[in-house]
Amino acid sequence: MSGDGSKRGPEHGVDGNKKVKGRKRHLIVDVLGLVVSCFVSAANVADVKAAPVVLVPALENNPRSRENSG
Repeated sequence: MSGDGSKRGPEHGVDGNKKVKGRKRHLIVDVLGLVVSCFVSAANVADVKAAPVVLVPALENNPRSRENSG
């Protein structure tokens, strides 16, 4: 078998500023440290792009968290 690159695995990337290769994990946790929402992205996805993806479901599923946010 030749490695022609037709099969693609999970998305990977490199965060140029932090020299992080692979994936970033974006987490929202409650006051006890329990995960409320999570999103895994390629390392080269900016945090400002990933924040709404993880934050919106957390706020929709936990309406009381909106009372305490900023």
